Amino acid sequence: MTTHQATRTVVRYRLHAGFTVDSGLRWPGEILDEDSGLDLDGDGLLIRIGRRVLPIPLSTVAGAEVTDGCLSRERGVRLSPGHGLLVRTTTLPGVRIRCHEPVPGPFGEQRHPTVTVTVGEPALVADVLTRIAGAHREAA
Repeated sequence: MTTHQATRTVVRYRLHAGFTVDSGLRWPGEILDEDSGLDLDGDGLLIRIGRRVLPIPLSTVAGAEVTDGCLSRERGVRLSPGHGLLVRTTTLPGVRIRCHEPVPGPFGEQRHPTVTVTVGEPALVADVLTRIAGAHREAA
């Protein structure tokens, strides 16, 4: 008689996507340093803006999509029309991260249903976050 044992699959991942900055535009080092950007690993998602850190638990991530580029020349951290947090460092497309529950921002008590960041390889980052969000839904 043959018996089959259930196997457990373990997936490990680590991703860093730095902020994309328009050529010729310099940011002070205290705002954007070499650690700034989006960091993803098994412990969660961190968005680093200089010394400020915005942690987002993976269980909170509902999905992500690539945003359109922006014609506005405004850069920095601000609110989007839907009260989401927008970290814009370029006019190029970024990644909008949708959350099941609003997350706190880096500058106060206001909570945000989305966080949009202009990082390198936005399609790859959005795909990875969407897949991880789907895996968390299936495991729940």
